[in-house]
Amino acid sequence: FWTSTEFVRGEYDDAAGIWNAMVRRADGSERTLHPRHLVFANGLVGSPNIPELPGLKDFKGDMMHTAVFTNGANWRGKKALVIGTGTSGHDVAQDLHANGCDTTIVQRGATMVLSIDPSAKLTYGIHNGIPIEDGDLLSSTNTKPVVKKTLQGITKRMLDNDREIIDGLIARGFKFTDGEDGAGHQWMVRTRYGGYYLDAGCSQLIIDGEIGLLQYNQIERFVANGALLKDGSVKPADLIVLATGFLPQEVVIRKLLGDTVAKKVGQIWGFDADGEMSNMWKRTAQRGLWFVGGGFNNCRINSRYVALQIKAIEEGLLPA
Repeated sequence: FWTSTEFVRGEYDDAAGIWNAMVRRADGSERTLHPRHLVFANGLVGSPNIPELPGLKDFKGDMMHTAVFTNGANWRGKKALVIGTGTSGHDVAQDLHANGCDTTIVQRGATMVLSIDPSAKLTYGIHNGIPIEDGDLLSSTNTKPVVKKTLQGITKRMLDNDREIIDGLIARGFKFTDGEDGAGHQWMVRTRYGGYYLDAGCSQLIIDGEIGLLQYNQIERFVANGALLKDGSVKPADLIVLATGFLPQEVVIRKLLGDTVAKKVGQIWGFDADGEMSNMWKRTAQRGLWFVGGGFNNCRINSRYVALQIKAIEEGLLPA
């Protein structure tokens, strides 16, 4: 088990049936390893997505992506704009506010907001009252239509649970959504891995006006000292935090394994033509390449299936 080690690049040797995988150690030294299998368990996203927003390069204050944000202690008494209303955007905005920073969150698209308890916990209700193994089997064998119908029912309960917070946000001008066909945040997880916020307290701060709310379509462009609004006023800022998500896993594969492998594998995550999660927890079109991703519950269940498949291949029970 190596820590402080970076996977630099890899290429597959078809004749030998192995990968030539280069890694870089903490001391800068590089080694080439030759595994028969590569399992990407690095999450579902790659490097930060830095959009080219009008005028953003003209901003003279500090700017960073949520990926490198640590805490708001350095911004006490300052003004900040947080661009994005997903989970990381809300969390950063709340931390800045807690550290005495005048914070405004900028919404670019409709977002689902739900309580952690009780609403988010409803997702795992399938495990209630039965052995964990049985719950795991039920959650991993449902078909796409059944999953969607189940999530629609769960989402209705979530909306009932969180009606007061939702109505309060909408009254403040927040754009709320319950997802595609009312299937909620778990359908967003499966299709885009974003677009929702598990409320850890930021929503009430927005409702109470403690954290400002600005719609992105109110902004004409960014300028040296903040955001120029379409009404001609300037929303001043010392800091802009980009809560604008991350590049998809496909970009990571193209960078590390090359265009040929990336094209051969195709989409990673999201639904494929058969209604299964694309290239997840199963063989891919590239021999010896596997992907494990999702939340802890997904990985706890499905990593075992990946391990069993690899073991079966190595024991000659499945073709290589």
